[in-house]
Formats: sequence, structure tokens, C-alpha cells
Amino acid sequence: MKRLVFNWLTLLLMVFIAASFTACGGDDGDDPRPVSPPSTGGDGSGSSTIKPTDDVADPEGTVSISMRNANNGKTYLGDYIYIDNGDNFTGSSARFVSLGAMKGLGNVAKIPVAGWAEKVSCTPGNGYVFYEMNSNTYYRAYVTAYTTNVANEVIGAEVKYQRPFKGIDEALQPEKTTLDMSGNGDHQTIKMLNQTIIPYTVAASKDWLYAQPYLNQLTVYADPSTTVGTEEATLTLTTLYGKKTELKVTRTLPPEVSFEQSSLSIDRGGGDAAFLVHSNADPASLDFSASDDWVSLEARYFSASGKYFQLYATAQKNRMAQERTARIDVKMKNGTLLASAEVKQAAGEAQTIDGTRVKSAGKIGFDRAGGGYVFTMNDVTTDKAASSASWCTVQQNGSQLIVSATPTTVDRQCTIKFSKSGLTLEVLQSKYVPGEDYNEGGLTGTVACIDAYGTRFICRYVGEAKWSMQQEITGTTDEYDGRINTDIIRQKAGYEFTYPAFGLCTALGDGWYLPSYEEGGHLYYNRIASSGWTSTEGSSYGGRDEANVFGSGWRNKTETHSVYAAHRF
Repeated sequence: MKRLVFNWLTLLLMVFIAASFTACGGDDGDDPRPVSPPSTGGDGSGSSTIKPTDDVADPEGTVSISMRNANNGKTYLGDYIYIDNGDNFTGSSARFVSLGAMKGLGNVAKIPVAGWAEKVSCTPGNGYVFYEMNSNTYYRAYVTAYTTNVANEVIGAEVKYQRPFKGIDEALQPEKTTLDMSGNGDHQTIKMLNQTIIPYTVAASKDWLYAQPYLNQLTVYADPSTTVGTEEATLTLTTLYGKKTELKVTRTLPPEVSFEQSSLSIDRGGGDAAFLVHSNADPASLDFSASDDWVSLEARYFSASGKYFQLYATAQKNRMAQERTARIDVKMKNGTLLASAEVKQAAGEAQTIDGTRVKSAGKIGFDRAGGGYVFTMNDVTTDKAASSASWCTVQQNGSQLIVSATPTTVDRQCTIKFSKSGLTLEVLQSKYVPGEDYNEGGLTGTVACIDAYGTRFICRYVGEAKWSMQQEITGTTDEYDGRINTDIIRQKAGYEFTYPAFGLCTALGDGWYLPSYEEGGHLYYNRIASSGWTSTEGSSYGGRDEANVFGSGWRNKTETHSVYAAHRF
């Protein structure tokens, strides 16, 4: 009896085991396959080793949906994805990639870089990745079967999906991490160098900066800047696993300047020309310069918007016998040229001077500003004059000559030669103009005169004194050269005390003298001084007791007046 019971128990156990194998083998009776879970565990989204033939559990968050195609109601997955009437996955603002046949949704483990299309065939047993561009969201999907109607016609598909699909857990590898962008509004696209697409979010540190991911690309946008200069911001890219990558972005808006008028004119008598200048920069941050110093520049009248201002070009009277032109440049502080224009001034009238005196002096003088002189030399009517330098020009009409010199910043000289007579005139041009300080070779003072006949001297105020302590004729009658008059006085014993004004001048050292009648006039007309003794006495002007005081006529020699000493240079 006991043996019989054992046999029945053994038989029941064998039947149970056989039934168990049958249940595990599936409907087709195949041998069971071992389950190969993802190497990283979890839902499989971080695995790079899952094979299409592996049995992998559906990831957490899997949703099953029965999608009708476009002919049968058009079921949407998300906001855009549906099956069209040709049984393709498609949708506006969506892209698709088919990964081919595989066991199930869990086998979709990574997001490929290539193969993306606007539509792909909806095929049972195939895995997919979908991408919604507007939301930057990835789906992984798997088609389990077609859905058919009673006539066995396909009307849709049974689909499993999971979102957001994270892809594999890997840091982003952008092709560059710094971007230099234009402040006028700019965009740049960079690629991620990862072998698979890594989904991520983007955050910007400044509101002028934003970015849009698209598959393995990121397009970065910078709004137009409202201020000149460089600004910095950071884009932080964060994968769905939390790995962060930073991109440094600079936005630079350089100064931009344009002249509304490319050229303006000023009358020969001098005045202003106002350029309208369009600029995105504060004029104080710019440098304005003119190619010639007869033009001075000043920015005025700024618009409330800061987009334009007026640049005034001011010129004095044109003393040259021809039109002159200066270039105006606007530059950045580092010297970068931004814009240019030009200002023209009409030809001036040449100053008439004494031709006899020119010939006697054998030279013509110009100051830094240049100019023009017209004079008459009757003995060169049929003679041809030529200048040895391009900066000095000669116009000739019979005995009348016009000699002109352009502005300069250096001392220079040339020669005018007459072809027949062989007469030569030396032309001297100084880098100074009257009124400027002079300090060269130990000689200091104020430039008082640079005249048409080559005379140039500086002066210094040396005090007040009487011209003479006694009234007598001295013979100091030269009206042009105070050196001659001063030398006459210096021959007199004790002149420093008898002729105090002269003594104050010579006490400065060699070469200093009391200026003549005409030289004193230069001090007055060039506004160097309003009054002072000259060395020219007044014997021919009505009396032995008078000498000239420039700016004040003829005065008794025993009066006290200001004294200015002169020195040629």
C-alpha cells in the first residue's frame, strides 16, 4: 500500500513539472529563452549593451495606446504625433527614427544621431524614437501589433511608449564651449560630439541670451544690444540625469558711426560747418581729428535717444590763395577708424605786400597756417618763377606774383628762382603761429611775430621803465629792426642807466633787444601786448624828446611805460 502511494505522488509531480515547462515555452512550444536584463539595471534607459533579441522588461512609466490612423479618427500621441493614412508615423514639429525589429520597448536604449525623418513606417515589432521639437522631448516607442477592423483592414496600431526618454547617462560634449556673438543680433549653431543624442535642458544667465536644441545641435541666439561694449553670459546645459555643461557667451556691440553728409563747405572768411553724425556710441567715447589744424572740431547737440549728434568743424579766415580741404576722422579710443568726411574752405584773398621790400629782404615768411601773398616785382615781367617745393606754389601774371604755402607742423624752407634773371627768394615757414609759447635751445618766450618778409621773433615782458633819462637825438630811427637801434644805444657808456628800457632788454642776455616801431606793432596786432616802448625814436616825427610806444603813439622819452624784450629765432 505504501509503495502504491509513492508511485501516485511521483506521477503527480512529473505531470506538474511537464505542465510547468509547457507554460514557460509559449504558444509555439519553443524552448524557453534566458532573460538578459540591462547591464545597468533599472528601466534600461542607461544601457548601451541591450540587444534587440534580449528580453527586457518595459521601462517604468510605459504607456500603452491604441492609435487610429488618419483614415480612422487619427489618434494623437502627445501634441503632434499620429499615424497617417499610409500607416506611417508622422506629425508637424516632430521627427522620427526607426530602430528596426526588436523584442520590446525596453530594447530601445539610446537615441541615434543619424536616420531622422519627417515620417517612418509604422511596423509591428519595430522600436522607434520620436522627437517633439517644440517641447524638446524624446519618446521611445514600440509597435506591438496592427489594429484591424472586422474586415481585417488595418485601422491603426497598438503602441507602447515612454517619455521623456533620457537616452544614456553621459556628459554632453559640445564642439566648443565659448561663443563670441555680434551685438547687432546674432545666432550660431554648435554640434554635440557625443556618439548618441543626449537629451538636455538649457538655462541662460541673461535674458538677452536663449538657445534651442534640435537633435544633436544647439542654436544659440543673442538679441541686439542697446549699449556699446561687451557683455558676458552663461548657458547651462543639464542632461536629464543631472550632468551639467556650461557655455560661455560674449555679446559685443562695436561703436558704429556714419556721416549724413560726406562733405561740407566753409566760407573763405571762416565759420562753422555742422555735420550730422549717426552713432550708437557716446561721443565722449570717441576721438575726433582733422588732417589739418586750420579746422577745430566739437561735438554738440546730442539727441535724447543718443543715436545722433552734430559735429561742428570750425575754420578761421582762409589766408591761402586757393581752396583748402581737410579730412575729418572719427575713431575709437584704440585708434580704429569708424567714419570719415571732409570739409572744404573756399580760396582766400592773398595779402598784398611790398614787392620792393620782398626783394630787399630776399625772403618771404609764413607761419604754420600758411597762406598767400601777392606782390609786384616790375623787373621780372618776362621772367618765369618756379618753386623748389610742392608745398609752396607760385602764380605769375606779368610782374604780379602770388606765393602760397600750405599748412605745416614742421619748420621748412624752399627757394623761388627766376629763370632769366637768376633772382632767388628764400621761403621760410615756421611750425609756430604768433601767441604760442616758445622753448627751444634754452630760449623761451612768446612768439610775437612771423611776418611776410621773413622776420620772426619772440618776446618777454621785462618790467616798466623810462626810454631815456635825458632828451637827446640818438639816431635810433630804424622802423623795422630793433637790433640796429639797440646796438646804437649799447655803444653809449653806461647805457643801462641812461636808457633803462634798453638795459632791461639786454640784461636778458645776448640777442635780446628793444623792438622797433614795426616790431612793436606786431605785438599789438597779434594781441601779445597792448602797449610798450619801441626802440624807434621820434626825431622825424616832430621832436627829439619822443619815442614810439606801440598801441599808444609817440611819447616823451622820460615817461615810464611797459617794456617787452625781443629775440629773433
